[in-house]
Amino acid sequence: PSTRMGTAYVLRKAFLEAKEYKERWDRYEKEKKAGRKDLKPPRKDLKLETLKMVLEKKMAIDCHVYRADEIVWILNFCREFDLDLKQLSHCVDGYKVADVIADSGVSYGGWVDWWGFKEEAYDGCPYGFKIMHEAGVNIVINSDSADEGRYLYLNAAKVLKYNDLPEEEVLKMITINPARALDLEDQIGSLEVGKDGDIAVFDKHPLDSTTKCILTIIEGKVYFDYQKHSQAAQEVSK
Repeated sequence: PSTRMGTAYVLRKAFLEAKEYKERWDRYEKEKKAGRKDLKPPRKDLKLETLKMVLEKKMAIDCHVYRADEIVWILNFCREFDLDLKQLSHCVDGYKVADVIADSGVSYGGWVDWWGFKEEAYDGCPYGFKIMHEAGVNIVINSDSADEGRYLYLNAAKVLKYNDLPEEEVLKMITINPARALDLEDQIGSLEVGKDGDIAVFDKHPLDSTTKCILTIIEGKVYFDYQKHSQAAQEVSK
């Protein structure tokens, strides 16, 4: 679809079809369990199977959205269909409806100072993070770019630059807050006994613009050592 109304129509049509599909399978499973023998299963539809899993909350949603009106609409849509919406990605206008996002319990996931690259992103504001934080939004600094994803700590540093927030709260945006967004805060996101041993070590404060990661440990195993990597690179270049 080329309009927001068209997008809304396509989404609603798809989930209404998925709801009917789920009801057919629920009836079949119920009658089968009751001992009925002359049953034929409903026709399998792989597209609707995926949406059925979403309706059954076996699969959560991360929604790519920009404008305030889109944010409010998708929150209402997910509430109507009782969907497990975990995060609003990009969410450039999130600061405009921070109270609505906070009330929904859905996380904000986006970047800091990248805006104006298309119409939907014109109102991006790096100062909006304090507004969302004070409203109680679970803020996650992330990106769908593999390149940007390597430097989330620098994105977090920009939050500190533009917003009067404590360093600890900003660090949470790239540690425990993402874990909460994924319902994995009991496993990752902070250094605590019983959690996975996932650690990144920096040569300076992680929010220093000149810092670099010198050691990466995943589940207790060293995956990257800056010193060894540099020595190996020098050997190869000889």
